[in-house]
Amino acid sequence: MGSFSSTSSPDIRFDGIHPLPKRFEIIQFLGEGGSAVVLKCFDTFTHQNVAVKFAKGKYKLKHEAEMMKYLMKHKLDQQNVIKFHQSFSSNSCLVFEMCDINLKDYIKQRHPLKFQEIRTVIQQLATALEGLKKVKVIHSDIKTNNIMVVNQRTKPLQIKLIDFGLALHSNQTSQNINQCLFYKAPELILGLPYSSALDIWSLGCVMGKMLLNCVLFPGSSDYENLCYITDVLGPAPDYLVDACKKSEVYFKKSDSNQWILKFTAVKRF
Repeated sequence: MGSFSSTSSPDIRFDGIHPLPKRFEIIQFLGEGGSAVVLKCFDTFTHQNVAVKFAKGKYKLKHEAEMMKYLMKHKLDQQNVIKFHQSFSSNSCLVFEMCDINLKDYIKQRHPLKFQEIRTVIQQLATALEGLKKVKVIHSDIKTNNIMVVNQRTKPLQIKLIDFGLALHSNQTSQNINQCLFYKAPELILGLPYSSALDIWSLGCVMGKMLLNCVLFPGSSDYENLCYITDVLGPAPDYLVDACKKSEVYFKKSDSNQWILKFTAVKRF
């Protein structure tokens, strides 16, 4: 991915990125998404390395900043959620604890993982999800890219859940969720009401990835993933199909008046 030269200039910009506060010296470019860049920086005030998430162009990180403040108020950093330090520049710059490597790359390096290693990671993620449920927050974007190993040399199995940019409060479940396809819960595919249970589904997909080093449901569309899910778990019960908004998109009635999955490609949603 390359790296940036260390600098403390208050006016530094990278392709439309907001100015970096002067206190941070850039060490390394860590990653990039559609709305933000993540940099490894040295904080000259605290004398610690930190991860700085930096908004691009017109984007702001206000929602994530507010969510992280809420989680830190409830001490979720003590339950395997990434520690949030502070925000700058009208929520265009968020500062987190520095971790080592994401779980996706860790699996690539270490596969096959031992059962005890998988169990330890899943237990920590379950602790994080239990904490989130208590404060009525749904992460909604759990995947191996959003799980960090704190330090693979000194603490190889300590992990933190990151990226709460799509998180929502459990009383906001009327919102549409754009969950990663490989980790997408079937209730979202079918248009059924959802809850924090969708994070548990994603957790199961993460566990499968750790065990097999492959995606459990590797479809290129919602329909294909529904086919994979049906192959593994069996057909959806009729009462669920009756309740879903997209029943006739993915299913048809059999001669015995039961819902069966269509076997022809349908428009991707």
